[in-house]
Amino acid sequence: METLIAIIFLLLILVLILFAIFLTRLNKTLKNIENLLLPLQDTLNNLKTTSTKLDTLSNEVKILLNNTNELVDGLKILPKVIEEINNSIKDFKEILENQIEIISDETKKVLEETHNTLKNVKEISEKLKNLANSADPLILSIKEFSNTGKTVIDNLNTQIKNFYIEANALI
Repeated sequence: METLIAIIFLLLILVLILFAIFLTRLNKTLKNIENLLLPLQDTLNNLKTTSTKLDTLSNEVKILLNNTNELVDGLKILPKVIEEINNSIKDFKEILENQIEIISDETKKVLEETHNTLKNVKEISEKLKNLANSADPLILSIKEFSNTGKTVIDNLNTQIKNFYIEANALI
């Protein structure tokens, strides 16, 4: 029995030595793991900081997308606005063309009437010249009439010029 106790004791010592070796190796492995985990902690801190920044960036991108969507919605109205402006310009063009046509017709009529009036005045002044040559007393009165006619023609000419200038300003 003593041998059995000695064998058990030896086995116990052997188990304790193996256990001590195991604990030493386990301690070494844990120290190695701890040394390996130290840089990992810095990496995890960097990852946490980066994650926070990415979260902030993600929120900013969401805001940017929302603003872009609002801009796109606003731009959808733009073709309708351009179409309305185009229609207004077409209407304005038609109105201007009609007004120009009316003013042009009226100017032609006034110019024709003025031309006819000037012809009549010219004929009258020629007749008055002939009459003035034949009658001296009438010459003075005709001369006064001629000056009056000239004043009327000058006034009419000034009015026509003013009308023409105003018509061109409207065009």
